[in-house]
Parts: sequence; structure tokens; C-alpha cells
Amino acid sequence: MRNIFIVLFIVVLMTGCSATTSKISQMQQNFIKSFREPGEKNVSSPEDTVETYKCKTKKIHIENIEVLPQNVSGGKEINQRIRYALCSPQLSENIDGEIVRSIAYKGKKQFVDTTKYSFKTGTWNVDVFIEIPSGAEEGEYLLEVILKYGSEVIVKTEEFFVKGKSEK
Repeated sequence: MRNIFIVLFIVVLMTGCSATTSKISQMQQNFIKSFREPGEKNVSSPEDTVETYKCKTKKIHIENIEVLPQNVSGGKEINQRIRYALCSPQLSENIDGEIVRSIAYKGKKQFVDTTKYSFKTGTWNVDVFIEIPSGAEEGEYLLEVILKYGSEVIVKTEEFFVKGKSEK
């Protein structure tokens, strides 16, 4: 009988811990987001990027796309970050192209933004902030990021969850 109580106690603790862990994760994501600003920031030099990717030809790599926070209330903003690396043996070459961001809910596009962009040699973070409408339906959304340059197209996706209308 005592073993049953111990098991139940552990289950209750684990359930409480997962809820607490989720809240801590949400707070951490909002904290990280609060330090970010829109725009681009170099995170690795052209020389280091060439060394990392062993560049022989000009090419863009998407290292990461990120949405913070991953759970957001309607009426609040998400931070969308792209980390890309432009690998070029010339070290100072830029490539003109565009970044397309779209957000879909249940397969239907809710938001599309296309930005002309000059990709720079090295590794870069590009941050934007997107406001989620206050009337957004609750549920899972899909963010699609497309990098286009020359005849190349790179597509990456990330999911996030909208909790519904924010409380004001």
C-alpha cells in the first residue's frame, strides 16, 4: 500500500513539474525575445564560415529558423529569427534575393511578407517581429520561411501555437 502512495506522489510531482517546466520554458522564451531587435546581426565572420562549410562554391545554408515564444496569445508578437550562412570563397560577396515568410492556419495562409534582401558572406541572424492578430483562432500555426536567390529556393518551416485572444 505504501508503494502505491509513493508512486502516486511521484506521478503528481511529475505532472506538476511538467506544467512548471512548461511555464519556465515560456518565461525563458519571452525573456530571450525581449533582448532581440529587428534587423540583422553578424554572428560568424566570412573566414570562419568558409572554414565551417569548406566552401568551394557560393551557397547559402539555413542553419536555423526559430519562433519565440512558441506559445503566444492573440494580440502579442512573435520573434522570427533566421540564421543563415553565405559561404563564398570570395569572402566579401553578397547575393541579392528575397526572404518570404508566411503563416498558415489549417492549411490556409493568414500572413505573407516578402522582403528584398542582400545576403552577406558570413553567418547572420535576421530578426523580425510579427504581431498575431487579437482575433486569431486558437491552435497550431505553421511558419514557412523561403530564401530565394538566383535560381535557388530554400524552404524551412516551424510550428507555433496561438492561445487565442490576449487578456488586457
